[in-house]
Amino acid sequence: MYTNDLSDNVQGVAIYVSDELSCNQLYVESFYKDFVILQLSCGTKEKLLIGYFYRSPNSSSVSDEELYSLIKSVYNKFSCKKILVGDFNFSHIDWVSLPCTGGSCNTCNKFLDILQKKLSYTACSDGNASQRNGYPSCVGLSHY
Repeated sequence: MYTNDLSDNVQGVAIYVSDELSCNQLYVESFYKDFVILQLSCGTKEKLLIGYFYRSPNSSSVSDEELYSLIKSVYNKFSCKKILVGDFNFSHIDWVSLPCTGGSCNTCNKFLDILQKKLSYTACSDGNASQRNGYPSCVGLSHY
């Protein structure tokens, strides 16, 4: 099990990895704390970065900016293939058609801008991960 520093947090995030896989936790300096980043060895030279992020539905604008900075940093710092997943809790984003349903939600638009410039995305369709408006809050991001 790999996790963020649970000693300072009441809550945390974790990724469970089989002992059969070669895996290392990567530490990225960030003020944002609710994330875990791992690098899996896939053969002799191939690496795959897996990151998990949690964003509270009550996240402050400062915390959101820290999250955006972290995602950009991970994208720019590591040249291997990446899969970033998380519960981002952007309830105003319609993940099917991508506009913000709440009009000009600056927070949502900044996040979408990062996705469209840096990564591709997949919204999960699991009904358990949906917000009250019926849109998924859990998103997978990838860069190959």
